[in-house]
Amino acid sequence: MGEPSVQGPSGETPLGPKLPLKLGRFTLCEELGAGGMATVYLARMELAAGIERLVALKTIHPHLAKEPPFVDMFLDEARIASHVTHPNVCSTHDFGEVDGVYYLAMEYLLGEPLFDVINRLVERFDDIQEVLPYLAARIIADACEGLHAAHTSRGPGGERLHIVHRDVSPQNLFITYDGSVKVLDFGIAKAADRLTRTETGYFKGKFAYMAPEQIKEQPVDRRADVFALGVVLFEALTGRRLFRTKNPAATLRAVLESSIVRPSAIRPNIPSALDEACLKALSRPIDQRHATAAELRRDLLRAVPPGDDLPEARLKGLMETLFAARAEEKSEMVRRVRDGEQVERLVTEPSEESDIPSVGSDFAQLADEPVAPSGRRGLRWLVGALLALIFAAGVGATFAVVEPSERAAPRRAPRVPVELAFTTEPAGATLHGPEGLVGVTPTTLRVPKTSASLTFRLELDGYAPWTDEVTPTTNQRMHVLLSPDAPPEPDPEVVQAPPPSTSRPTGRSSARRRGRGESRRQGREGNPFQMWD
Repeated sequence: MGEPSVQGPSGETPLGPKLPLKLGRFTLCEELGAGGMATVYLARMELAAGIERLVALKTIHPHLAKEPPFVDMFLDEARIASHVTHPNVCSTHDFGEVDGVYYLAMEYLLGEPLFDVINRLVERFDDIQEVLPYLAARIIADACEGLHAAHTSRGPGGERLHIVHRDVSPQNLFITYDGSVKVLDFGIAKAADRLTRTETGYFKGKFAYMAPEQIKEQPVDRRADVFALGVVLFEALTGRRLFRTKNPAATLRAVLESSIVRPSAIRPNIPSALDEACLKALSRPIDQRHATAAELRRDLLRAVPPGDDLPEARLKGLMETLFAARAEEKSEMVRRVRDGEQVERLVTEPSEESDIPSVGSDFAQLADEPVAPSGRRGLRWLVGALLALIFAAGVGATFAVVEPSERAAPRRAPRVPVELAFTTEPAGATLHGPEGLVGVTPTTLRVPKTSASLTFRLELDGYAPWTDEVTPTTNQRMHVLLSPDAPPEPDPEVVQAPPPSTSRPTGRSSARRRGRGESRRQGREGNPFQMWD
């Protein structure tokens, strides 16, 4: 290619002024941020049949690309993240090396990190102490879903990977403008087969959220992430920092030695069920904590009043209220990237405490000083954190896939794009297109209008796969009800009478797609299939 790498004349400087730039099947369009190890770009990723998607493309710095330990660590992050597929986890689309440049292509998210949301809410909302405990329960329950998916991930051969995030903190929670909550950044995650190891005496992660065994450099498992969730839960319930002090050494000592009071001792309206869940997650003896994030989630949801309605749409509305101007600014950036125009940089430089985010936004950082133990400022910090996330009960993941532009596909004339929206029940199925993984449901693709059929396949553990051909001649919304895997065949010596049937068998359908108004049909795998033009 004409431009062999993403490095400047000195070999060290990112090519911001030279963008857009081709790197394999990626077109780097805009620098989103740079940290100590890598730079992240907003990029267009070419797929099959002229399909493109926007991604956050992370590239290791050129001088570090010459150091095998850094390359191994970077590729480890990519390998680990690629195994975690869940709507509440930022997705990894691709990783590899092109002309000496190591890259990691991630889901590009339009939204804001939790602490940016907090900063806005602190300025706008009054005290809502009565509902704070239930908001906190909902927040951590949502985080538990994504982390449990990571903890239980399996490799290509079905082997357990034993992934531990090791950096769970408010900075690594992200809220999209559509109202979804994501767990970010598996850059320092631990897996059983990870190549790189933490050096003796070198701590990875944010000190105030580390589990005691992590500080002591003892073996860690997923219960270390449960402890970190407990810290976030305590701070959300009380409005106080639990362990954070003004210097790292004192913070580490606090994690290991300081007393932990019941949250209700600070906020009396906190129900005992949340007290118990929080203190159990914060148990220093590892065998006294929740064994899994899913177990913590169950305890938290028990504290939420029965019938409590927490729709994702309310968080979406809140994000639109708080970030209307910024959302418009980012949407304009996306439009210009699609059209191949130069865009102005929207994000600030990251701080020293965190590396660059995996998404298209900057991270607001935790204050160095502890939160005031009482008074309006401490409570408003809590209100901001909770109100931002309580309504994020949904599991929808948003994948930014964009139409091809003349700049990105000069070999053919531009075609009018159509939208293909895929949703499944349950959500979280992987969607595979002509060239492999496309996204995780719910997801929307923009593809060129054509009469040629494209084959898509949906897969989800515990459910029968679904395959169908879609002809993108018009906008289509497809809802697939996935069927559970068939139970094992009965023992041949046991005769089982079939249950009475009240409906016709649902076999394989040979009918082509029905016209407008006939919204349901039988899918190829025997699944009801809904479509709206």
